[in-house]
Amino acid sequence: MRESGSLEQQLLEYKAILEHSGIAVVCTRNRRVYRCNPRAEALFGWPAGTLVGQRDLVFHSDSAACAALREQARAALSVGEILDIEMQLARRDGSPFVAHLIARAIDPAAPGQGAVWIVRDITQEVDARESGAQLLREQQLIFENAETGIVILRDRLIQRCNRRFAEILGYAPDELIGQLTRIYYPNEEAWLETGQKAYAAIRETGIYRGETAFVRRDGTPIWSHITGSMINQAKPDEGYIWLYEDVTAKRQASRAMDALLREQTLIFERAPIGIAFLRDRIIQRCNPSFERIFGSLPGQLIGHSTRVCFASDLAWSAAGERALRGINEGGTFIGEVEYCKADGTPIWCQVTGSLLNPANHDEGHVWLFQDITARRAAEEALVESLWEQQLIFDNAMIGIAYQRERTILRCNRRFEEIYGFPPGALTGQSTRLLYASQEAWEDAGQQLYGQGAALGAFEGEVLFCRRDGSPIWVHVIGRPIEEQDEGQTWIWTHEDVTAHRAAQDALRQSHLELEQRVAERTHELSQQLDFMHQLVEAIPGPVFYKNRAGCYLGCNQAFLEMIGKSRAEVVGASVYDVAPRELADRYMAADEELFQRAGSQVYEAQVLRADGQYRDVVFHKAIYGAPGEAACGLVGVMLDVTERKRMEQRLQQAATVFDSSAEGITITSPEGEIIAVNRAFSEITGYCEDDVVGVNPRILQSGLQDADFYREMWRTLHTCGRWQGELWNRRKDGQAFLESLTISAVKDPQGCVTHYVGVFSDITELRKAHDQLDHQAHHDPLTGLPNRLLLGDRLHKALQRAHRDERGLAVLFVDLDRFKNINDTLGHQVGDRVLCEVARRLTRLRREADTVGRLGGDEFLIIIEDLADPAAVSHIADKILNLLQDSPVTVEQEFYVGASIGISLFPQDGGDAETLLKNADVAMYRAKERGRNTYEFFTKELTQSSLARLQMETDLRRAIDRGELRVFLQPQFSLSSGELVGAEALVRWLRPELGLVMPGEFIKLAEESGLIVPIGEWVQQTAAGQWAAWVNAGLKPGVLSINVSGVEFRRGRIQETARTTLARSRLPAQFLELEITESAIMTQAENSGQVLDALRAMGLGLVIDDFGTGYSSLAYLKRLPLNKLKIDQSFVRGLPSDAEDRAITRAVIALAHSLQLTVIAEGVETEAQREFLAAEGCDDMQGYLRGKPMPLDEFRQHFLAG
Repeated sequence: MRESGSLEQQLLEYKAILEHSGIAVVCTRNRRVYRCNPRAEALFGWPAGTLVGQRDLVFHSDSAACAALREQARAALSVGEILDIEMQLARRDGSPFVAHLIARAIDPAAPGQGAVWIVRDITQEVDARESGAQLLREQQLIFENAETGIVILRDRLIQRCNRRFAEILGYAPDELIGQLTRIYYPNEEAWLETGQKAYAAIRETGIYRGETAFVRRDGTPIWSHITGSMINQAKPDEGYIWLYEDVTAKRQASRAMDALLREQTLIFERAPIGIAFLRDRIIQRCNPSFERIFGSLPGQLIGHSTRVCFASDLAWSAAGERALRGINEGGTFIGEVEYCKADGTPIWCQVTGSLLNPANHDEGHVWLFQDITARRAAEEALVESLWEQQLIFDNAMIGIAYQRERTILRCNRRFEEIYGFPPGALTGQSTRLLYASQEAWEDAGQQLYGQGAALGAFEGEVLFCRRDGSPIWVHVIGRPIEEQDEGQTWIWTHEDVTAHRAAQDALRQSHLELEQRVAERTHELSQQLDFMHQLVEAIPGPVFYKNRAGCYLGCNQAFLEMIGKSRAEVVGASVYDVAPRELADRYMAADEELFQRAGSQVYEAQVLRADGQYRDVVFHKAIYGAPGEAACGLVGVMLDVTERKRMEQRLQQAATVFDSSAEGITITSPEGEIIAVNRAFSEITGYCEDDVVGVNPRILQSGLQDADFYREMWRTLHTCGRWQGELWNRRKDGQAFLESLTISAVKDPQGCVTHYVGVFSDITELRKAHDQLDHQAHHDPLTGLPNRLLLGDRLHKALQRAHRDERGLAVLFVDLDRFKNINDTLGHQVGDRVLCEVARRLTRLRREADTVGRLGGDEFLIIIEDLADPAAVSHIADKILNLLQDSPVTVEQEFYVGASIGISLFPQDGGDAETLLKNADVAMYRAKERGRNTYEFFTKELTQSSLARLQMETDLRRAIDRGELRVFLQPQFSLSSGELVGAEALVRWLRPELGLVMPGEFIKLAEESGLIVPIGEWVQQTAAGQWAAWVNAGLKPGVLSINVSGVEFRRGRIQETARTTLARSRLPAQFLELEITESAIMTQAENSGQVLDALRAMGLGLVIDDFGTGYSSLAYLKRLPLNKLKIDQSFVRGLPSDAEDRAITRAVIALAHSLQLTVIAEGVETEAQREFLAAEGCDDMQGYLRGKPMPLDEFRQHFLAG
């Protein structure tokens, strides 16, 4: 019972395992399922209890697969083996899956008892296995075919490498397996060094990257970029994988690129044209040529807006819009733009701009600048002569046309007349209009432009067609003059040679007639040989006759004399014996042609005379005898036409000059009747040739010259044979014109006058231009008033009259007040209109004898003559001031214009123009010093004051070099602790013989003259140098505060000066702060933020000085990178008694603290002031209460000695 119970227990256990196991189990017998577990039903998709009893065919997609499995199972199970296979099975719904099958017979001895199948779905495993195999194949493929060398090392021995690795080093892959990597290093040291460095990096960071020099198998050095890492960081013994990339060519390219970069940098730095890189119209980078064009110091323009290169905001904005439009439309802007140099000089530049990266506009633009100021000036000068060129073009006796792509761009009147077109009808038309047919036009195009393009020009005779259809032969000359995007432009001259060719045809006809006569005469001479011989000898021209073989049979004496040979040498000889080969070839070819076609022949050629001269001759040749006969030959006569051709050429040239001359030409008889006139005569006077031939030239008289003029003209002509001068004549339409005329008498050899030739040109416009230039040279182009040159001349003449009549004279020097503000705020166009309005008002005030002129800028000069009472000048000056002040100037808006007037009188204040002008100028400056909008008479005291000011400026210019300037320091203290926090550096001038000069006496002069800039630089560097020495010595002087003048700030050199100061003194930036006045910051509001940001970036402190005295915008002020705010002493002086000063001081302290700024008060001189400031929260103080300004040594002794 116990054994039976044990078996039951095992059966239950097995059943439990079978039911709940995750393995599908199927038992089959006789090809049917007789038992299965739930996992099998779930795997094959059968409901519980339905799989039992099914045929084994349900596990397969087709019967063939089922039969194949049965055969495999029978073979294995029948011998007691286990079947273990993988194959595809099917679920009940037909979906396939890959299964791992293990089958075993229940009893191998009794196969009929069935088999047990264990089924496991391994679809995912198979997929993963296949994916892994695929990945392995791909990686193997990558390994073998990668363009990067790959090697696996263990203990620096090559375990495996790919093809590319072996190629890089010049080996076959099999040669490297098992080798030490030492074989491809140049030496032992390099191998050890690289290994130590690389494997140390891998141990620390897990990877090594670097470039290393190797040696190929053939000894060639190479550079390779290598990357190495462990195959398995947990097991370093598995080895390392290394990637090798041959970077030899890349390094060479890099070196070439570096060289190219250096070359481009050199080109950039030394290019003759200006180059600038801009972003948002801010100069990011520029070359020296750009700085030189705009008159700026090196580095001065970097970081600045291009506004500094323009005279006004309006010009800057307009140029920007124009350039942006050009770049947006075409990608590139090319144009001429007017700029302004740093000193205010206007310049013109040819600029080319484009985007650095069209795909990203934010990267900015590159601009090329070429100064074309001189070129434009030259172009403007050339404009004055354009009318002359236009006159020549319009009045030329030959047709002239500009053509592009065989389209007439422009032509003169003669060109239109040649082809019978009305004025303007051909402009813009195709030249097809000038040809009889399309084919003729195309053939001519190939001839004109094909040959012309090859040779750079064309000349020849071409058949054209007039508007009425009649053919016309034209001699054309053309050449290209420019190349443009739309095609090449040619200039063509056309001369009608139809008549000339007709004359040539007539001449050829006459030659044919002559040939006929010679043939007839030759026939007669063959019958009368003796007579012929005498006749031949009697002919003055060379005559010869030859046989069919080309041998001379005879000739006359003239022929012998011409060639310089005897008759014996000629007879029996050929042309090659008597003439150079090149001529003989020509003669022989002509003879052969004559024999071929018989008859006669006329042609023109050259002959070489015995004296070595070449002469032009016409050969008249004819055949005698019947062709083919032994007696057949030819006779030839030579006519020397050398002189005739020269005469024809001269006549042609003379006719061309006569017809083509731009000057009118008149030829008259000795009695004064017109014989001929040229085309220019008709164009100038309006009379055609038929109107004037046979008429006396007096029909042109204008009546503006009297009879005496003409009598003197004829007297000169009869005496000298030539007269030249200017006179007014009248055109056919009655209009008078001024002409420059030359009349020459032409005489015969006996000295008798045969005719007169008059050559003239219309100089009416030239005279007008001359008068206009004279006016421009002596008058201001803006206002039309006399300029400095004419004013000087009129003042000189007025002084002469005043000397002669012993009368008084006054010079008023008028300078508009604050005119610069108008230009700066409203623009130069508004300023120009204001100047014109002031000029009109001053002109209305003057008497007829007085002179009002403009010296330049906003300066006017008034010369008052015939002055009886000097007091009257005061009345005139008052009228000028009232005229300007009583009514506003309206130019877009209303505003008042004031003036300062300086007055000098003759003879009291000077006897010459220069002295009076200088003294009036001095008086004008005194009027400005008195508050402007007033007048001042010159006095000797003013001269002395002016001289003293001039001497002070001269001495101040030399003060730095002479070591006369001194740095004084005024200490600054904390109001809370009383400790020294720093000092302000001040400048004093120890002037020889005059002692110590305080800043109030020379700082304003230094700012006006620009000397404040070098003085400021000297103070910074001197004070900072001493401060650095104290800091380095372990002393604690605090922070050095140095004033920056508004002039220094406006000129934009403050950053450069500060950078130089820190570099030279080696003072740490935290010990230096710069004080900049509120007004200086606000006048440069556009750029001040950038400048201050740059200074703060250098580590400097920034203090706004004299706060409250300007007109700053608090909204703008809060954006500035300031550290400290200084209360002006004008507010401190009234503390604590003055209520307004108390309120302002409290507000400033509160404002500064709200902006996180430190507050310092200057000018603290009483204990009450100090207590008030401390109570209100002011941080620091400066003033005589704690310390006055003192020399450097004294400052150290008082505050740094302990």
